[in-house]
Amino acid sequence: FLVINDLISVQAVAASNIAMSIMCISFLPAHSFGIAAATLIGQKLGERRPQEAEQYGWFCLGPGMIIMGIAGLVFILFGRELMRLYINDPRVIALGAKALLLVGLVEVFDAIGVIFSRGLQGAGLTRYVMHAEIAVNWLIFLPMAYILGIVFELGVVGTWSAMIAYILVFAVLMFRKFLSNDWKTFHIQSL
Repeated sequence: FLVINDLISVQAVAASNIAMSIMCISFLPAHSFGIAAATLIGQKLGERRPQEAEQYGWFCLGPGMIIMGIAGLVFILFGRELMRLYINDPRVIALGAKALLLVGLVEVFDAIGVIFSRGLQGAGLTRYVMHAEIAVNWLIFLPMAYILGIVFELGVVGTWSAMIAYILVFAVLMFRKFLSNDWKTFHIQSL
């Protein structure tokens, strides 16, 4: 992703690098709730209590979505100010603020993808999550970032639009799998 942004300009890669650093801060609560979901879901499935496992998944999702939604609002409203904490180049600040605006719009969906993917891993569906992550990254995110950012010359807006697509598609895949309920009966097989 950063290599593609580097093909656009030095400012684009700098802005994207900083925006990614800022964005990573917002991942921390989602990862925390995701780890909690993985632990609680795994524990309840081990106790043969699948309904409680599902309830814990939803319980962990709620506060994660709220916190990441607030982070998204901060990105949308204060993107320039956040960028200024890292750099004083007006071009980089403007590009980074655009990236943060775009990603701020989908932070709630990012919570869904992160928390439910961890919860599904706790249920033993590590291969499903891995295959989904690989497919979305290599078949959608990176090709789309290159096509929008480089081929269509949309620059940072194009590459970060691909990030939005990645977040949304991954969230849909994890949400649908969690709703399917087939994870409640998945059994880990020993080698």
